[in-house]
Amino acid sequence: MYLAEPVLKLPITQGPRLEVHFATGTVRVRGEIVKLSTTEHALLFSIARRRHPSTREELIELVWGDTPSKQGQNAFNVALHRLRRRLGGSDAIVHGVLGYVLCEEAIVDLDDLEALERASKRIGALSEAEFVALQRAYEGWRSTAVRISDRHEWLEETSYRARTLAAELGIAFGRHVLQRGDAEAALDIALDLIEADRCDEAATELAVLAYLHRGDRSSALRVFRRYSEELRRELGLRPSRHLEALFDQPLAG
Repeated sequence: MYLAEPVLKLPITQGPRLEVHFATGTVRVRGEIVKLSTTEHALLFSIARRRHPSTREELIELVWGDTPSKQGQNAFNVALHRLRRRLGGSDAIVHGVLGYVLCEEAIVDLDDLEALERASKRIGALSEAEFVALQRAYEGWRSTAVRISDRHEWLEETSYRARTLAAELGIAFGRHVLQRGDAEAALDIALDLIEADRCDEAATELAVLAYLHRGDRSSALRVFRRYSEELRRELGLRPSRHLEALFDQPLAG
């Protein structure tokens, strides 16, 4: 069902059979985005949330909650039928003895992101395929996530985890871009991440390093001081000594 190391898989011209992206809330079939109703979306993501099969009862509980048993089963059958049709066939979602699971060709970004996170922490240079995958993870993070009804809190939590992981990979991507000597691109990435979270120290560090790489110490100091003020105002904290140590003199004031 899931690829062991998806970042190393060669691209398919037509696009994978099915892609489920928690980080952006999107679904693709053969490379094309598919629009689903809120219920269909929640049902698909409830099936995709883990590697092993989910029973009908588990899925009904996740998507329909306290709906009476018979009504919940009918709603499940209708939603599953419509979902399979939108995904291009009944074989997109496989029903076995243990329950429902996505087809073997399906790609779920949670696995991609976790495998990519392991690769980004490995000592040594990334392969070109891994570098491109980091770029895609960052670009995916920049996309607007689909908002799901509050009654699907488990989906919100999983989507948040995927987006947080994708943002962390954005930092890793920016660092590798900077290592390749492209300070301008690394700075753009850092500023994007700072805009999303002004208390993100890793993004601030990336911006400071990019400015220093360009020889622009004054801009690096400005970013640092803006971060310091935000951190103090929002959390009552001060920057780490590690961040301060990026400069060769005290940063008082």
